[in-house]
Amino acid sequence: AAHGAREAYPTRPSRQRISWNVQSLAPPSITTLSCASLLPFKLPALAAFRRARINRFCDQAAMSGCKKRAADAAAAADATIAAFGDSKRPRTSSRPTFLFCKPNQQVVEVLSRIGRVVTFTDFKTWPNSMPNNIKKLQAAAINASTEGPVVLVGSSFGCRIVAGLLKQRGAAWRNCAVMVSYPLYGDNARSDRVAALREVNADAALLFHSGSRDEYLDRRGWRGQDVPTGRAALEAVVSCNATYSIVDGVGHSSCGSRRAKDQLQAAIEKLLRDDDA
Repeated sequence: AAHGAREAYPTRPSRQRISWNVQSLAPPSITTLSCASLLPFKLPALAAFRRARINRFCDQAAMSGCKKRAADAAAAADATIAAFGDSKRPRTSSRPTFLFCKPNQQVVEVLSRIGRVVTFTDFKTWPNSMPNNIKKLQAAAINASTEGPVVLVGSSFGCRIVAGLLKQRGAAWRNCAVMVSYPLYGDNARSDRVAALREVNADAALLFHSGSRDEYLDRRGWRGQDVPTGRAALEAVVSCNATYSIVDGVGHSSCGSRRAKDQLQAAIEKLLRDDDA
């Protein structure tokens, strides 16, 4: 019985039980993990950090390469412009030469019915690239004017480059241009699209070909602005001689149908007849 009582009520606690009691009374401590224990968690973050550094280095290298190529292209354009000077090449062909900035197949098809087509795609859409774009278009006009001054044609963003070149008069291009789907209203409040048209030389002749539902000519209610739409939007900012070819029922892609192509062809032929008169 005494032996059973000693088992039920031990007089000397074991060392393990004392350890538990001390731990339960001790304040909670801050556990410090070793680097080895954190390694599985640190590896993905470290890999992501290294990838970000590599990507940033590659972007910087690519940007420096792009800047160098842009500088080289601008220097080449300057050399072409300087070599050409103000000499005007005589017109040796009855068919006009179109220099088409930002070409698309539908408009190229129309232009090919009337004359020779030279395309220009050496441009950038960066915010500060417009001066170099205009300079390179000027050099392209000089190179394309072997049969006489070229007719400048722009589509969408290309219209803005053409308008920038028409601020000045040149011997390599005629004082008229075709603007297909001019993007008057953009996605921000910048006014450079409007300023490009207002700065065209006053005696230039422009042909605007756009769809009646072109979203870049309609910003009703956009950011609380009360602005004109469609043809009225262009007429409100154009100060030079301009004619308009508006295709009913279409948007920014204004040359998708045969009717629209025929309409554009007739408008271009009239523009050229008036310019020759």
